[in-house]
Amino acid sequence: MTHLIQIRSRARVVVAAVGLVVVASLLGTASGSAAGPPLAAKPHPSSTERTAVITGLIASPLATPHPVVGADGRRHLVYELQLINVTSAAITITEVKTVDSATGKVLATLNGDAVAALMFPFGAAPGSTLGPGRASFILMAASLPSGANVPRRLVHDFSLSYDPDQGLPAKERTGLTNIDRGPAIVIGSPLKGSRRVDVNGCCAGPNSHRQAVNPINGAFYVSERFAIDFAQLTVDKRLVQGDPEQLASYPSYGAELISVARGVVVRTQDGIADNVPVGSLPPFSLETVGGNYVVVNIGGGHFAFYAHLQPGSLRVRVGDRVTQGQVLGLLGNSGNSDFPHLHFHVTGSPSPLASDGLPYEFTSFDSEGTLANGEEVLTGGVAIFDPALSGPHSHQLPLDLQVVSFPTRHDNR
Repeated sequence: MTHLIQIRSRARVVVAAVGLVVVASLLGTASGSAAGPPLAAKPHPSSTERTAVITGLIASPLATPHPVVGADGRRHLVYELQLINVTSAAITITEVKTVDSATGKVLATLNGDAVAALMFPFGAAPGSTLGPGRASFILMAASLPSGANVPRRLVHDFSLSYDPDQGLPAKERTGLTNIDRGPAIVIGSPLKGSRRVDVNGCCAGPNSHRQAVNPINGAFYVSERFAIDFAQLTVDKRLVQGDPEQLASYPSYGAELISVARGVVVRTQDGIADNVPVGSLPPFSLETVGGNYVVVNIGGGHFAFYAHLQPGSLRVRVGDRVTQGQVLGLLGNSGNSDFPHLHFHVTGSPSPLASDGLPYEFTSFDSEGTLANGEEVLTGGVAIFDPALSGPHSHQLPLDLQVVSFPTRHDNR
């Protein structure tokens, strides 16, 4: 379907030097390198299988999962596993169970169609079959009730079939994954005002943020794991009021972007022109895909990233100390953006892409609910809200397509 506005941000394809094809990011990165994602220790036989067996599928985490409290009150674990088929046969994955390694409790299950939608073989279309000697990543998620204990470790039970048959077990336990059980960072809002729509957000299925597994500097990074594209609805609950090819027709264009916490500005980019909305996007690279941007070191190994600012609107420079609520610049439409929206995420290093995406929760926000007719809204229709997540929220992360309002005043800290 041709959309009036392509909210679901366009994914790029990057071909690595070794011929692997992965889904690349909505956003860009400044020059420099970052350490690769942490690796899980090899499983001890007592934590997985007591008897040594040959396994045709190897699974390992791209980064340590870190829970976040969503607007539904549940603790969400959002992470990725890299899968490698070490056999000369094609392996089809028919089921994946996420298991608490200590108790054996099954926390989540993916069956046929879900596996096919969430598994991304390198160099091939999404699907549940991994060719001989091939690799992929699979998007994993589990959620726990608010009062439940977060496991220390997860393992994964795979149901497999081989073509041709290899005489290997059809069920395999692999993918031992440690969990960072510390609380997510709590921050203020990155902009003010009402009717802000969380697009491409947590903790939905595949979208351009979740799929952005980027091969940079010899390692995989998922900087946009918890990223949000903040669009805004008009007073009459539409995405655009007037000519969709005019920037002024979008209510968020020119909005003030504000620091979510006190910190130090560590990277900026300016001078990239705004795009004409709903038009063809200009060519972009890893350096320019985020358009004009600001990165703020907000402490504790956390860096807040704001993308797609207006050229010439930045009010800070590298080295500036900022307070919570301080204006950083104005929202534009630069970089890989075909209508005005703020791309926001938090990472573990100053690089917008060569870093691990970290969870965060907002101090407070109100919600009118969640878009119930996203496709209609994309084609110019009036938004209808599902009220399930409506009301005030505190120390939570908005969920995908939730409509939120942020406080209009901030305490400078």
